[in-house]
Amino acid sequence: MGELLYKSGDTKAALAHYDRMAELFRPDVAVLVNDGLLARNEGQTEKSIQRFEEALRVAPHKIDLHLMLAETFESLGQTNKAILQYELYTDLYEASTQPPESLPSYLNAGLKLGDLYRQQALLSKAYVWYTRIETLATRNGRSEAAAAARAKVANLSAGR
Repeated sequence: MGELLYKSGDTKAALAHYDRMAELFRPDVAVLVNDGLLARNEGQTEKSIQRFEEALRVAPHKIDLHLMLAETFESLGQTNKAILQYELYTDLYEASTQPPESLPSYLNAGLKLGDLYRQQALLSKAYVWYTRIETLATRNGRSEAAAAARAKVANLSAGR
């Protein structure tokens, strides 16, 4: 029902539906994640964080929850928390067997980590992430991600 409401464009009703489902069927990871995503889309970032963290307590093996938290913290300008979650996501991704279709998320997370480290003037860490992503993207035929990483390395080297 919540998904239908969301697809019809009624995000407020969808959010209310998922809120109610979260109350009735605790702890349900899918309900918590959907509620968190809708809350984030509606600008309710604190609620979004709360739902994602609750989902992680229920299903700590769901590594994408770290990515969702990282993106939410980043949108709030909470750089250190975003870095922590991106690092957790990439560490767990590397330590597990992930389907090939999840590689773009990993590549994007690595680029984000490089950007966040660069913002904090941790240039050597930024360089490590950019070159890691360039190598992995090239090896896996992801030319756009490889080009983005190459450009970031060039900008870093040029001091831009």
